[in-house]
Amino acid sequence: PLLEALAHGCPAAVSDIGCFREIGGDLILYVPAEDVRAWTNVIAEFAGEARKGGPPRVKFPVSEWSWAKTAGVYREVFSAFG
Repeated sequence: PLLEALAHGCPAAVSDIGCFREIGGDLILYVPAEDVRAWTNVIAEFAGEARKGGPPRVKFPVSEWSWAKTAGVYREVFSAFG
């Protein structure tokens, strides 16, 4: 879902954990998982942007996450095992 949102130009907010930082880099807003107030603020900010005509579009390099690239990475990993 995160890659799909970015591929469609939608802004995203996610828990501040390593795997999301690896995927989204600096295109995503990171929020501490247990910080209810921070999540409330993010949701209010996104809702406010939507009322003003929608959030800004995100430019995501979709080519970095293609199925062909993914298959190539798997091929390299599995070839290391013989």
